[in-house]
Amino acid sequence: ITDDLSIYLDPDYAVFSDDGHTLATDGENIRQMWDRSATGNTMNQTTAISQPIYDTTTFGNDNAAIYALNDFLGTTTDLSVGVSDEYTMYMVYKKPSNTNIYYAIRGSAGYPRFEHLTTAIRFRDNQGGNTPWTYTDNTDLKVIALTLDRNITTNGEHKLYVNGAYTALRDYTIGWDVDISRIFANSTYGMYYGSFLWYDGKHSADQVLQVSQWLGDKYDLLVAPITENLELYVSPDKYIYSDAGTTLATDGDSIRQINDLSGNDNTIEQATASHQFEYVEDHFGTGKAAIYKDTAHGPHMDFASTLSIDSATTGGITFYSVYD
Repeated sequence: ITDDLSIYLDPDYAVFSDDGHTLATDGENIRQMWDRSATGNTMNQTTAISQPIYDTTTFGNDNAAIYALNDFLGTTTDLSVGVSDEYTMYMVYKKPSNTNIYYAIRGSAGYPRFEHLTTAIRFRDNQGGNTPWTYTDNTDLKVIALTLDRNITTNGEHKLYVNGAYTALRDYTIGWDVDISRIFANSTYGMYYGSFLWYDGKHSADQVLQVSQWLGDKYDLLVAPITENLELYVSPDKYIYSDAGTTLATDGDSIRQINDLSGNDNTIEQATASHQFEYVEDHFGTGKAAIYKDTAHGPHMDFASTLSIDSATTGGITFYSVYD
């Protein structure tokens, strides 16, 4: 979604150790970062001691991060939300430890500021207003989204989404306004940041899911409409191996291992070569891969942990399968 996109900061694109000539490498200070949106809101920090660090190892999967501790990059043009405006923000981040981390984004003075607390997320406005969203954070890599809708209920709705899923609501928005001039502006404790996007206007829940899934594909995050009670999730497009978890399968390879994306680590394996399925690239004509089984491939793969069903305690099961 590019409509009303005010800024898009991507650590994998145009991050410089100087004023826009030399691309930063792992461990170097960041002097300048270009905005990928059409607005060209270049980020700068000329003071060396306040420059964030470029990191290429923490996120893995060839995704870079920005590490900030008592640092920040300054906007060319402030990101502003007036008292009658709406907005949507997306932020990819990872805490090194689940501590109270302040000033992910902020103004030039003490307020506004964004706070990642251990049991809440808080976005203080220009006046320091501090009603939080209740959310127990952790050290997982994730994408959060915030949407502000002033036209629903008397007080409006300020919503928090985590990995595409609606998580919490703050319903007092009267008078809430911010002017953001500093991004990646941590103090006290450090944080690793991925992509950051800011839109003028509110995104619907479907739009939040769409952008979150797009970011999830980039950062290998599980983004699904419903993740509660998810026991197993396998996708032919992620972590399909021709051996025991080292070599990604390519078109025509036999499949030795498939990793579980649900977070439960229920790896699926088949060590016997004559029983292994075949990996097929772009079978569906949309760039999506498939796992192929016929009389010559299979007959099965084995779970690391048995999926147990007890209808007396679980109340039943739901499963989804895409096939041709």
